[in-house]
Amino acid sequence: MFPLGVGRWQPVLRRPLNAEQTENSDDTSSPEDELEDEAFLRAERAPLESQPQRTPFPGGPSNTNNNTHQKKKLKGSITIASQNMRGALQETHIDDRILNSIEQLFDRHLHIINSNDPERPASKGVAFIINKRLLRWQEMETTEIIPGGALLLKVPWRGGENDNITILGIYAPNPPTENAAFWEDLKKHWQRKRLTHPDIMLGDFNVVEDSADRHPPHEDAAQSVENLQTLKSFFHVQDGWRRTYPDQLEYTYMQGTSHSRIDRIYTREKTYKYSCNWQIHLTPMRNADHDIISMQLLNPTSPKQGRGRWAIPPFMLDNELFINKIANLGLEMQTRIEGIANPDIQREYKKLKDDILKLA
Repeated sequence: MFPLGVGRWQPVLRRPLNAEQTENSDDTSSPEDELEDEAFLRAERAPLESQPQRTPFPGGPSNTNNNTHQKKKLKGSITIASQNMRGALQETHIDDRILNSIEQLFDRHLHIINSNDPERPASKGVAFIINKRLLRWQEMETTEIIPGGALLLKVPWRGGENDNITILGIYAPNPPTENAAFWEDLKKHWQRKRLTHPDIMLGDFNVVEDSADRHPPHEDAAQSVENLQTLKSFFHVQDGWRRTYPDQLEYTYMQGTSHSRIDRIYTREKTYKYSCNWQIHLTPMRNADHDIISMQLLNPTSPKQGRGRWAIPPFMLDNELFINKIANLGLEMQTRIEGIANPDIQREYKKLKDDILKLA
């Protein structure tokens, strides 16, 4: 499960997979927590064998305090990801009843914001899946731009009252004529409503700008590409993955011998500056036919953290041979000091510490 997700209705539910998440836990488990954790495990798919640049998506809820009565602290970074998902959930009419049942099952972890096409609710839609433990989800604002096609989310970020990040989730139509009209309609909507330009635009675009993003390579419909690029220029956004890997060929959608990178994340320059870890992951979902695209967004106001101070491993203090050698080094220093009329105690002490560290 990723903190922010966009695509054709895609609840990717994963348990924590890294030590940093579990070490920072300050939650106390309860029978209700254990039951919910079991539900997460039942929903998880065993990760596929990793390949270069295509590792299983490592998302998962972070075990931080979820006390809604306190102001939630913003993280130093968040992972933003997108996946197009088909299968049982996508083929079922996703109504409020089903959404409510899912949110009740994972209430402590997930907040789901869904937008369906009223004419084709079972085959077209876009959703955000929020990790409640990482973000101030109750303060978020959403705007449905095109039902089932474009959903705008404003996320509290960087700590200030007006310091938010705006994300536009996209599921574009597949037919070239509809695809071309979709980008034109989005631009007209922004001009008419005078909305804030998104910092991030992501999702399934169903069109590529460069023939290299298809295999076998071929150009997409010219009008669709032109209208998308016009919208990009209007929003001042760029393809972050392509900018990071200008010569690399990777794909997010594979159907037989045909491959394409139709799932992308676009960012503004100021957002790209604080992004890292741009990746395409193998999907952990059984019924998904698209892989996951993701990037990590850093909070520029977070204090810089260095590597920390090196320390002697605690188990060395139980090593009798090591302790005896330290004692001998101390006695040697004491002997040197006694033989000098005006010893430089600070220099001698520093030399002793350096010798002990080398010994360790």
